[in-house]
Amino acid sequence: MKTRWIVTFKAIDPRNPTKTWEVGLFERRLKMMVQQGHDAKLAQLKLVEEILEKGGTERLYGGWSRAETDDCFVYVGRPNHNWTSLTIETPAPKGCLFLVFVLPDGTIADWTWRQCSEDDPSCPSGVTGELLWPPNQT
Repeated sequence: MKTRWIVTFKAIDPRNPTKTWEVGLFERRLKMMVQQGHDAKLAQLKLVEEILEKGGTERLYGGWSRAETDDCFVYVGRPNHNWTSLTIETPAPKGCLFLVFVLPDGTIADWTWRQCSEDDPSCPSGVTGELLWPPNQT
């Protein structure tokens, strides 16, 4: 069966955190980033993979509103490095977490670095959603 995405990852399923679900990126989004020269964004797909597939998810939030949607899931991790191009690796921005935004249908909408909250350094600043994973944390 042909997938609807050109790049896919297995991530913690927000509806059943004991399982995984497939999330992905549409070909047109990837092509647009290439055409517009978004080298750092393309290179950061390596971080997306770390967060989603390689045990890098520290927190998972649901119900976070973004400009394009009223509901998305946010995977939060703390990589110790960043990619500014496909070949240049740098230290992670200080005091920041890496976020991957996934729509309810599994489409990866965006990914970015965001400052940690002053109140809780394991939480990104401005989070308004419900903590779905890990369990028993506030």
